[in-house]
Amino acid sequence: MKVSVENLENDVVRLKIEVDDEVVEEELNRAYKKIVGKLNVPGFRKGKAPRWIVEQRYGKEILLEESYPEIVSRSYTEALSETKIQPMAQPEISDLDFNEDGSDFTFAADVPVRPTVELGTYKGIEMDKIEPVVTDEDVEAYIDQLRNQYAEYVTIDRDDLQDGDTAIVNIETLVEDKPIPGGASAGVTIQVGDDYFGPDTDAQLIGLAVGEEKVLEITLPEDRSDEYAGKEAAVRVTLQEIRQLRVPELDAEFVGDIEAALPQEDEGEEETSEETVTEKDEKEVVQAFKDKVRRQLEESSKAQATEKFEEKVVAKAIEESKFNLHDKIVSERAEVIRNRYTKRLAYSGISLEQYLSLYGVGEEDFEEITKTEATRELGWEFVMDAVAEAEGIEVTDEEIDQWVREMLAGTKVTDAQIALYKDLAETSLKRTKAMEFVVDASVPNVIEKTLSEISSETADDAEEVEEVEDAE
Repeated sequence: MKVSVENLENDVVRLKIEVDDEVVEEELNRAYKKIVGKLNVPGFRKGKAPRWIVEQRYGKEILLEESYPEIVSRSYTEALSETKIQPMAQPEISDLDFNEDGSDFTFAADVPVRPTVELGTYKGIEMDKIEPVVTDEDVEAYIDQLRNQYAEYVTIDRDDLQDGDTAIVNIETLVEDKPIPGGASAGVTIQVGDDYFGPDTDAQLIGLAVGEEKVLEITLPEDRSDEYAGKEAAVRVTLQEIRQLRVPELDAEFVGDIEAALPQEDEGEEETSEETVTEKDEKEVVQAFKDKVRRQLEESSKAQATEKFEEKVVAKAIEESKFNLHDKIVSERAEVIRNRYTKRLAYSGISLEQYLSLYGVGEEDFEEITKTEATRELGWEFVMDAVAEAEGIEVTDEEIDQWVREMLAGTKVTDAQIALYKDLAETSLKRTKAMEFVVDASVPNVIEKTLSEISSETADDAEEVEEVEDAE
């Protein structure tokens, strides 16, 4: 086999391959053995006709048509081995040519290869770093969230319905004094003030007593799929029950109930229990709980801030670098990401199609999402590889051994498995070390912000993204 190498634009290498006639003959013979059993050749039992008879009756083209994909695949693989080229995506095969008997078999393969990365600034990157400050208001807000999670609707004994109450009602809808199909419902929950039945309707229900009814005059929605769409209707509302959301007080009893939901701190810390509560002053129990919440908020918020800072620093290093991403490399990685989504969702018993339908995401939009993720992943990998090479980053055999054992946790790890995963482990560890190097070499501009300020900015950013997406 003869192979010539030509460098094309956009990190593509063209291999021009001349296949040895012996290889073609081997594949033709393999193709004959594969198809002869499917042919009905007069005078021969199925599968027993000699090759020359098959070629005489059907033409050698039938064998070439069956074998040429294998000839190309085999020769391409051997050409990669010979030239030491590492493909990053499937090749584009062209210029396929051979004689009628299969001799002089030649073709070209355009192979996307690893892009050349021209590193920009990756040391000394200046970036704002948020230093979260947990205030008393942040602690109170978090505890209020916990209290609301444990809130319960309770029936209240009151003579009349008021704004803000939760009402359990029976409903009957009539058009021209006649009940309409599907217009009656029992035990419907409404929130007074939300105007469940239409604009300004809840105001007519305020003051209603349990057991009493009120008739509301409304216009049925135009988008109904029946004959009553847009018609005037009377809705008879009978109040069955008045409820209110009761939020538990912040006291020792609540602390005892909620503490199990919070991550536990050091083993030496004593948990609040009914026994310990009786031995402590109520205020001490509540204050100890607030202190614990503060510590956990500080720990989690700092971890999140650090993660965001690291992401921004690395993203800047990637942005500063120059490299080309071939469309085929991105498309194939996007397909990997799609399969990743599919498998992850399958564990939850839902298909990808169902998931996209549930969230109103079209197939084309999802394709763009996976391509964006693919571009981000590939950029990170290529730039971190370049940083690792530029800085001479190395990993030890002990680090590789530990990486493989952690990845295969729960199974017995053999030396053979470690050898099998060695290249993957080495690459992953180098990239991680390169990322840590970039972050450690950055220059953080520390800015203190309260959790409420961080939350508000996050909400504003999300709103801006949504506005941009809507505009697009």
